[in-house]
Amino acid sequence: MNTKLALIALAASAALVGSAHAFIPWVHPEGSATNFDWFNGGSDNGRFGSPVLVGGDTWIFFPGDYRAQSSGGGSSITTDRMSVEIIAHLGQRIEHATPFPTWSYSIVGDGSVSAFSSLIATDLIDGSRTLVNTVNFFSSAPGSGDIHPYIDLDLTQSAPDWTHFNLSWEVTFSATSGPGGSASIEQRVYNMQLPAPGSLALLGIAGLISRRRR
Repeated sequence: MNTKLALIALAASAALVGSAHAFIPWVHPEGSATNFDWFNGGSDNGRFGSPVLVGGDTWIFFPGDYRAQSSGGGSSITTDRMSVEIIAHLGQRIEHATPFPTWSYSIVGDGSVSAFSSLIATDLIDGSRTLVNTVNFFSSAPGSGDIHPYIDLDLTQSAPDWTHFNLSWEVTFSATSGPGGSASIEQRVYNMQLPAPGSLALLGIAGLISRRRR
């Protein structure tokens, strides 16, 4: 089995283990923003941290030890899944769900890193309606840097309007290293302004959900 396939298998195993853990609520698992209310906010392992509401419609998360790191051989996996119920205020709709994460990585010598991200919106009015978008990242080249993957759920492509739904976002990091090598990858805080007046922005480590008036 090559390195990339091994990381995929490890990531799948980590996701199963994470799903068996108790759900950890945010400090404020429910509340009200300018254009939406939220309920049942939290994550499987607490690594996403609890968000801070700023600017009326923006959540900023501060991750807690959201990092996979390996040195001198072996593999490391870190995973978490955040989940929150969103209800648009009267006369509003959700048009996009777009996280903007920042993943920082480093590879020295023999090593590799990967990230597996899945964003899912499930309509709580019509439970059969679900939208999914996934983004993966893999590197085995020595070096370091920041990755800003673009992940978007276009909720306008599916009628009727999205006004009450559950949003979940899962990110799994993997790092492997050989003798004398090291590798690490982590989730970091990233700031984002509201995209436009009157729209909704939901930022989780820069997660953004935008909404406009009909």
